[in-house]
Amino acid sequence: MKVLVGVIMLALSSGCATVDPWTRADSVLYGVYVTSLVTDGVTTSRIKDYPCIREAGPAAHVLGTQPGSTETALYFGTLAVTNYFIARWMSSDWRKLWLGGNAIAHGSAAYSNRKLQSAGCP
Repeated sequence: MKVLVGVIMLALSSGCATVDPWTRADSVLYGVYVTSLVTDGVTTSRIKDYPCIREAGPAAHVLGTQPGSTETALYFGTLAVTNYFIARWMSSDWRKLWLGGNAIAHGSAAYSNRKLQSAGCP
């Protein structure tokens, strides 16, 4: 984990690595990403209301299996900010893949969370 933080800090402190400008399309794609991220965050924060459901995704390593609302908000807020800076650092082609892939991943996680919550506990 320390190595990952070090690499990210080094990349962010190295200045502007790309000359590709941030476009309106990038803003729209980032908005789609944030929407899917917020939806994932809301459904993740509701897991605590269902004792039979446990967080099993990558967030479980940080949030635990029954994440609280405060921890969830901090975690997903941090993801939103750091992914913005990572996307700004990338070239235009990679930026679209990064934001689009993250939007799909979080949208899928939100859908799965909601599907499990709709089923309820036996």
